[in-house]
Amino acid sequence: MTLDSTLRPFIEKLAEAGQNHDEDGFINSYTPNATIVDITDKEIHAGHDALRTLFRKYCTFGKWTSTASNEEFSGCEDIIRYTCLSTLSIVNGPTMSFNVLQYWRKVADGSYKCEVEQFTNT
Repeated sequence: MTLDSTLRPFIEKLAEAGQNHDEDGFINSYTPNATIVDITDKEIHAGHDALRTLFRKYCTFGKWTSTASNEEFSGCEDIIRYTCLSTLSIVNGPTMSFNVLQYWRKVADGSYKCEVEQFTNT
């Protein structure tokens, strides 16, 4: 099994949770101590409480769709490094692009959760 096919269901689940404004689905895609680093706004969000606040901020933008391109996978079965260009299209609003870097950790139940995410607006 490739790293792409191993991680793909978890990436899609996270994207779907975001697009559906599913706060619990979004939060449950991250480890409890996960960190999101927003390079553009120079902000660091660590832990589920901070990620929940960040997600609620995202939801104020309205509904969106997202696509990923230029995807790359590296690492090993226990920790997978994922990079992509993510394009976020807000319904009746602007389109934004981000360079995204994520590290996903295999957890005890065999699933993957994002532990570190970094993004920069393009």
